Amino acid sequence: MTEGVALYDRRTGERAKTAIQISVEADKKSETTRILAWLYRWDELLDHELINPILTDKPPLPRPVYALEDLGVRTYGSYHLGLNPVGLEDQITLNVRYVQPNRHEYGVLETVAHEKLHLKQQHQGQHPYKGGSNTHNREFVDMAEAIGLHPAPVQGWHLRPASEPFKTVLERFGIRQPETEPVEKSDKRNYWTAVKPSGRSTLALWECECEPPQKARVGKAEFEAICPRCAACFHAI
Repeated sequence: MTEGVALYDRRTGERAKTAIQISVEADKKSETTRILAWLYRWDELLDHELINPILTDKPPLPRPVYALEDLGVRTYGSYHLGLNPVGLEDQITLNVRYVQPNRHEYGVLETVAHEKLHLKQQHQGQHPYKGGSNTHNREFVDMAEAIGLHPAPVQGWHLRPASEPFKTVLERFGIRQPETEPVEKSDKRNYWTAVKPSGRSTLALWECECEPPQKARVGKAEFEAICPRCAACFHAI
């Protein structure tokens, strides 16, 4: 846990989270606030329908605070362990690359449910994450399977699309599972995405004088080569 959590006043923190949610829901002028308001609405629904019914003898979970950030190409979302930069617990961050309209709502909500299970395990599980331990241990996988998610033990990526009861809950509220093909096995993100942005290449692009030009990507500051077709040197573009 991040240093300082022991001094955290949960009642004050929950009031701050409520104020953030109210502010977001009142201000929907930007795409970011509209997405965040949508996430907060679904957060409450997922709690009621899927998350709280696990370990029913436990009190209601603290609400998360939602954020949108660029987490890179290979990450859909994350649960922040400890206090976030403004001193609140339980931040769930969604990768802005993979939220509406770039990814189907079904996939986004599956990521939300996955991260909420991390929150639940940290507060109510018998084997929560501790420094150096496995973040997707048997307890986490069992909780995920109970709501229809199928994460790989240890690694955490999902092995196949979510099934029952997750699928039925979303269909009841108008979101159907999309028909998509699985990604390649070598791709260790998740099992699908409607749009898959590629990472930015670190190689420089060079071309010759042919029409159309032949191109080459080279990881060098200097590249000396002559095209055998046009007899011109390649130049950086």
